[in-house]
Amino acid sequence: MKRDTLIVLLGAEDGDVYESCGDALRAGYDFEVFDGAAPVGVLVTTYRRRERHTRSRGIRTLGFVQALDRLVSAEDLGELLIGQVGGAGMAWFYQLFLAPDGSRVVACFAVGQDPAQCSDDVTGNGPRPGQGVLVDVNLEPLDASSSPIPADPWWTRWASS
Repeated sequence: MKRDTLIVLLGAEDGDVYESCGDALRAGYDFEVFDGAAPVGVLVTTYRRRERHTRSRGIRTLGFVQALDRLVSAEDLGELLIGQVGGAGMAWFYQLFLAPDGSRVVACFAVGQDPAQCSDDVTGNGPRPGQGVLVDVNLEPLDASSSPIPADPWWTRWASS
């Protein structure tokens, strides 16, 4: 998918996360729409778990709950393409879900990329000294050969400092 096409598709959707993702693309940040599609039911289960985990860790998100609602509403599509927008120094990492034919953005959410703004618990105290932040370590393994879900997505990038 071309950058300009994705910008147009994001512009057709209402919401801050779509506008912010489009701005990141216009600014030249890296993006990818992965080959193949993933079953919507698997995506709903996986991303519900990830949303709970980011919330429990105090990780900033934008549009995550709304994206889950839109994924549930899209179950009749059967499968969705997965995309992402990110890059070094970005405040947000964007996760995109597109119709199987790439004709529209079904859902989008963003996850804050500053580990200092994460909390060890919901009190907002932040990580304990010497403790890194690693998100979503309790995922069930997926067969990487049959899944377009990225092998090294945003939730694996924060490690002990």
